[in-house]
Amino acid sequence: MTVQGKVHVDGVIEGKIDANDDISIGKTGEVKGLVKAKHVHVSGRLEGEVICDILYVEAGGKVRARVLSRQMSVDPKGCFQGERREQIQQVLALQGAAEKPYEFGVEAIDSLPDRIVLGRGRGKFEDK
Repeated sequence: MTVQGKVHVDGVIEGKIDANDDISIGKTGEVKGLVKAKHVHVSGRLEGEVICDILYVEAGGKVRARVLSRQMSVDPKGCFQGERREQIQQVLALQGAAEKPYEFGVEAIDSLPDRIVLGRGRGKFEDK
């Protein structure tokens, strides 16, 4: 679903929500899927992927997701479970994605390796 303007969810939504403004998920709201917006406020439940400028997990809010955001705030009584990557605007501009930064974000997360192995004494940086 693509929305022009703000969105507030008090029910259940499964799928993609793409808003050009803010999305707020109320205490009784539950969203499963991909969420794209400027700011995302979660007082209910959110599961899936989030691409936004700022994610706010409010008191009582529960987020279980992969997040690509510039900033993230979790209230002490909120819950975040997942991984977060920071948006880098310079990279987006170099890729020609300044108008559509969110499409680049999903690709960046999906292109990450499943596992990274670090070892001592290998490569040019050695522990002395």
